[in-house]
Amino acid sequence: MEVTEENRDRIDQVIQDYVADRAVYGRCSKVVEEASGQIASDRTMREELIQRLQRAAGVQTIEE
Repeated sequence: MEVTEENRDRIDQVIQDYVADRAVYGRCSKVVEEASGQIASDRTMREELIQRLQRAAGVQTIEE
């Protein structure tokens, strides 16, 4: 998935929504910069976020 001027705002919103949702349950910081490292080090959260971003971009994925 490539970030372009056309999809940048949508991608930012997906990331912000994901971080806010996870922060409510104490899974990561509500500060996006801090949450970034937490999400990157947690395989489950990383994969969830990638899936949400792909759906937002309309990318078709193949389940393993």
